[in-house]
Amino acid sequence: MLGDPISLRGRAVVVRIVLISPKGPLYRHRGGIFKKSLRYMPLTLTTLASLVPEELEAELRLIDEGIEDVDPTAIEADLVGLTVITGTAPRAYELAARFRERGIRVVLGGPHVTLVPEDAQGHADAIVTGYAEESWPELLRDFAAGRMGSRYDQRPGLSLAGLPFPRRDLLPRDRFITDNVFEATRGCIHKCDFCVVPAAWGQKPYQKPVEDVIADIRQMKARKLIFVDLNLISDRDYAARLFAALIPLKVQWYGLSTVMLGDDPRLLALAQRSGCKGILMGLESNRGRTCATRRKASTLRSVTRSWWRPSIATASPSRVASSSAWTTTRRRSFWRRPASPSRRGSTSPASPW
Repeated sequence: MLGDPISLRGRAVVVRIVLISPKGPLYRHRGGIFKKSLRYMPLTLTTLASLVPEELEAELRLIDEGIEDVDPTAIEADLVGLTVITGTAPRAYELAARFRERGIRVVLGGPHVTLVPEDAQGHADAIVTGYAEESWPELLRDFAAGRMGSRYDQRPGLSLAGLPFPRRDLLPRDRFITDNVFEATRGCIHKCDFCVVPAAWGQKPYQKPVEDVIADIRQMKARKLIFVDLNLISDRDYAARLFAALIPLKVQWYGLSTVMLGDDPRLLALAQRSGCKGILMGLESNRGRTCATRRKASTLRSVTRSWWRPSIATASPSRVASSSAWTTTRRRSFWRRPASPSRRGSTSPASPW
């Protein structure tokens, strides 16, 4: 256990909390590749902010190093939380050390911490592994009471129902292309070996009730929006209910999916009716054997077979744009011929902590 209780003799506890998304080699305020046209407001920090218990009457500050640099000497806080992917781990550890030198308690969470907690533990006063909807509020209450532990893990049976809306008001709207960013599901049922999701969180998909997602969109008065779900069609029945509920809103939306959406003409047509204007899909190879070694359930051949067959062209002629992201490998046999730079690229999911 760490620290002394933060108390005001019977009055409400006030805790100064700063949440930071550190910069990395690509995502950074200066010199990165994610300019405003590619930078949408992240949900991680705003979601964590929404989960802070009301009784703490916390003073909250969110800092995204994709839009501004952190000066650790200028931060006044009782507790700093950093969300960490592997690419930002060196910067996160650097900031953590600077804060701890000043006596500020530090919490680390995110995909990197979930995958290798033993690497992160020595750089923080506490770490959070897995999804934080339950463990983060628990940690904050323990911190305010002076009994914060060194590790908080996601417990079985996590539910995403009835959660507060993300605190999007705590980040500057004008620094992002949009703040209409939403999440309906988490996780993916597939086990592609190049993806962090099955390794960190398993293959169990988590879902917010459709009515909760729709309520968030309505309160934001969104007309164009982005779903950051890694695979919006992991559960096709759920996806169908979500798409049907979006139709009355008359929105335009963009998201991510596997190419398997093309194997379901009914679901694809429903996505188009719901306002889908663009889908990002990952393509790894046009060779079935290569995909099999990567535990990838689909190939480029299945893409062309599904997306260009007449039934789909008739149901949705050019109304849903599909964009592909190529994942590269060092194996020489991966490509039959060298890929041009325009075909090479990669995407990484947003951190769920």
